[in-house]
Amino acid sequence: MNSLIESRKFLSDITSDPSWQAYERALPRSPIWSGENAEVMRSILANSASSADAVSRLQAFWFQQIPPRKIAELAVDWHLRLLNGKGASLDNLPSYVEETRFCPEGAVVIRQGRRLRSDLFRHLGTFLRLQECWKPEGSSRVLELGAGTGNFARLMLCAFSEIKYTIIDLPETLVFSYMHLRELFPDKEMTLIQNPDDIGRHESASVVFCPIHLAEYCVGPQYDLVVNAASLGEMKRETVRYWFDLIQTKFNPAYLISVNRYLNTLAPDFHEWRIEDNESCLHYDAAWTICDWELEPDFLRCPYNNKHARQALIIARRNDAAPVEMRRTEAAGLIDEVLSASWNEPPLEMSCQDNALVSDLSMKGLLFKAWEAIRIAPDKDTRRTALTVMMRYLETIIHKDDRHFEEFFQYGELLKKIITEGGPSSDEKSLIARSSIDLWKSLDASVELIESGNRGYNIIKFRGRYVALLQALGGLEYGVDLLTDRDLTPCVLVDSTLDALKNKMASLQ
Repeated sequence: MNSLIESRKFLSDITSDPSWQAYERALPRSPIWSGENAEVMRSILANSASSADAVSRLQAFWFQQIPPRKIAELAVDWHLRLLNGKGASLDNLPSYVEETRFCPEGAVVIRQGRRLRSDLFRHLGTFLRLQECWKPEGSSRVLELGAGTGNFARLMLCAFSEIKYTIIDLPETLVFSYMHLRELFPDKEMTLIQNPDDIGRHESASVVFCPIHLAEYCVGPQYDLVVNAASLGEMKRETVRYWFDLIQTKFNPAYLISVNRYLNTLAPDFHEWRIEDNESCLHYDAAWTICDWELEPDFLRCPYNNKHARQALIIARRNDAAPVEMRRTEAAGLIDEVLSASWNEPPLEMSCQDNALVSDLSMKGLLFKAWEAIRIAPDKDTRRTALTVMMRYLETIIHKDDRHFEEFFQYGELLKKIITEGGPSSDEKSLIARSSIDLWKSLDASVELIESGNRGYNIIKFRGRYVALLQALGGLEYGVDLLTDRDLTPCVLVDSTLDALKNKMASLQ
């Protein structure tokens, strides 16, 4: 059957299935995936002429894939210089390290005969870091949760031709990775799972595509690796907890690689939709050995066309947890190292030691040591101390009066939950108060009207940002309810300066 027709039927059947509808009610999507992304995918699937056309159109939509030509070239050349500095030039990289024919032509930059774009290097960087820690053997089993259009899966299937690959995703997204990989690997057996009975009948398939509500039926085989990139960080917190429980107690993989959101700032009133998101870096239990850990690894630091959230790369190997006393001693040692650093000796001179520029964001740095102490803490008292130290450290590096790191609020919740006997200390009381969303929302959230009726918009200033609200939305009072830190074009436009906002408005005319 034509894969486009098959995908349309699959999506129609799945979304009308009562078990899928029950899953959606139990674990609703975050706004980023319940709104525009879902509608765009459904529209592309319904209106494309072929599976190749559908994949190409979605690749052009996601992640601002078609930047201005100059920006596209600057981004690609930046990444190539980074690779050259590691001895990994195009000359010694495999031939599959280039974009496929589905990449939007406007985004493609040709270098040494290869089709390149900046998004390729996001997946390649993750892949190269993984190779330093994980070596597959023959038909190793890999499970990827949230594969997008399958760009990372393509690299894995090209590099390791014998691996068995399972993709678990939202039905709307799953059909695109299915169409994409079927087009690229026509000789591999691939199957879409529509009900639990399908899973046992397709043991021979090289690539299995499973909708998320059937994930628990994929528990059977031992997975050598679970992959998740830019997915867990975009889920609601209860959904993140569900997946970590599934991964750590049922899938129980030998390795896990995650590249997900960590330490992005959250400004109450701007980020209402993100308050219940994420926690993706908070749920690693003590039965992992961390092989690699870095916030904003170098391949995510490109200054051109970089529209991604700040992310932490984590590669972990599954083991039995160390004995309690050993973990208590190790956590105490890590806490002592963090507290011994200069940030903990106020008043600080000039700006040294009190800002992110001094921070080592790898496994050698203070941030990882605080994170690791929280993760391995074997009891409430040790965890309580580790949480307090982490929150104090984050207070030192935030440098914002109207926002904080997303995880600061989450760490505050954890700290509040585990304080029982004797109540909180004065330091803990202060941290818990600072991590209250209600307190931050009580800060000045006044709206200043700058202009009315400019190109059909009201322009306001809110928390230091300039926002254009389409007048067709209704009165200004109604429009203010839509305030956000991201564009909801054409209804809401946001920028840091008035001139930049007006240029954005003019470009829509």
